[in-house]
Amino acid sequence: MISAKGGAGYDWGRGLPVLLARQFIGAATTALSLITGGFLPALAENAQAQGSAPVCDAAGEIALLPSPWAPWKGAPLRVMLVTEKPLQGELSVTGPDGSVAATSRERHGGPPYFWFTEIKAPAPGSWHATLTPQQAGAPCGPITREIKVRPDKPGGPGPAARSTWPLRNVWDRASENLFSAWIEKLFDDPLDAEPSWPALHEVVRDPSRNFLFNHLGLNEDAKI
Repeated sequence: MISAKGGAGYDWGRGLPVLLARQFIGAATTALSLITGGFLPALAENAQAQGSAPVCDAAGEIALLPSPWAPWKGAPLRVMLVTEKPLQGELSVTGPDGSVAATSRERHGGPPYFWFTEIKAPAPGSWHATLTPQQAGAPCGPITREIKVRPDKPGGPGPAARSTWPLRNVWDRASENLFSAWIEKLFDDPLDAEPSWPALHEVVRDPSRNFLFNHLGLNEDAKI
C-alpha cells in the first residue's frame, strides 16, 4: 500500500511501518526511469527565457516544464511553473494568436511553490507561459517562457550513445524543484484526506494526478 501521508505500506491503525520496501522501490525505480526519461530534455529544449527580469529568475529559481516532452497540436498541453520563493501571482498561457487560453492563480506546495494549467487542444505555433506577480512591492514584472507546439506528432526520444535515454541537460536546482513539484502533484489531496493506493502504478496512471502522464508519447505509464 502507498499512502500519501505515510509512504509505502504504512499502517496508521497500528502506527507501525509495514516492510514492503523492496516492492515499492522496485516499482518506483521502474516508474521514474520511464517517466523522467523525458523530464530533462523538456526542460532543456522547450523552456526559453523571453526578456524576464534577471533578479526574479536568479532569486526565485523560476523553472518551467511543458508536457509532453515535445508539445504538438494532437495532445493536451500541460504547463507547470515552479519557484522557491513564495510569490503570489497568476500563471497565464497565451496562444500563437495572442489570446489567453488558460490562467491559474492557485499556488501549490511550498517550497518549491508551483502553478499548473492545461490546454486541451493547443494550436501549433509559439505559446507563452507568463507568471505575473500580484503582491504589492514585487521586485520585478511578469516572467515569461516560450513553448513551441508542433503541427505534427513527434517520434519518441531515442537513446544516446552509452545512455538509456538522451541527455540534454544537467540535474540542477531548477530540475530538482520541478521534480519535487511533480511528486507533490502526484499525491496532492486536502489535509483532512488520507488517500492510499495498493500500488504505485495506480497513481502514475491517473492523468489528474500525474502531470507527466504519457509525457514521452509512448504510452509509458501503462508499462509500469
